[in-house]
Amino acid sequence: MRDELLVPVPRTGGQIQKELSDYYGMISEVDVQIGRIMQALQETGQADNTIVVFASDNGLAMGRHGLLGKQNLYDHSVKVPLTLIAPAYKVQKGRKSNALCYLHDIAPTLCELANIALPESMTAQSLCHVLEDSTATHRSDLFLAYSNLQRGFVSGKYKYLIYNVGGTITEQLFDLQKDPSEQHNLLPGQEKTAHDLKEQLAFRMEEEKDFCNLSDSHWWQDGHKLTFEEMQHLYIYE
Repeated sequence: MRDELLVPVPRTGGQIQKELSDYYGMISEVDVQIGRIMQALQETGQADNTIVVFASDNGLAMGRHGLLGKQNLYDHSVKVPLTLIAPAYKVQKGRKSNALCYLHDIAPTLCELANIALPESMTAQSLCHVLEDSTATHRSDLFLAYSNLQRGFVSGKYKYLIYNVGGTITEQLFDLQKDPSEQHNLLPGQEKTAHDLKEQLAFRMEEEKDFCNLSDSHWWQDGHKLTFEEMQHLYIYE
């Protein structure tokens, strides 16, 4: 897709290092600007009366898995930073949690922290119990999707991915605890685990009214004819 056209194939180590250095430079710039915001809150006396949330919509591969961009479902692109500072609510400084969540869970979290009633239309789940107990479980699984090409499902320590590009189907299974960089596909070898996760994924797809259907080998094109330009801009993972 678009990001994969930034550097020609085969890519060299020097090219990837250049892209990575630019990426790190942008992260440093964001860090500086966040520092300015936090300093302003301190100087104006609003630090103890302000909830600060920092998150990102996606990460970039920057050479990992042979990719450059965000158009994939590996953790380097979908596992984004989420930091919440809520001093008035005694959120313990430096506390970290591995609980699974979606970014839209931020909305009900802020409502609860600010004592605002949740709108009836809001279906996301507040993270406040995780703020109080970093070992608490939030969501039991995650449904991931990109365009009409890729679907994924995370449950426990396992992550299942399925790709359908032009009718060619590829499946991957990773143990995120032993292999957080997703370098070792457990297929073939753990077909039962992959099958169980695929069934759960199919259920979630139906529940979310996904226009793709895994039971059809042509699910990448069923029910939603996209032009190449549309595919470049359609990015729908949760």
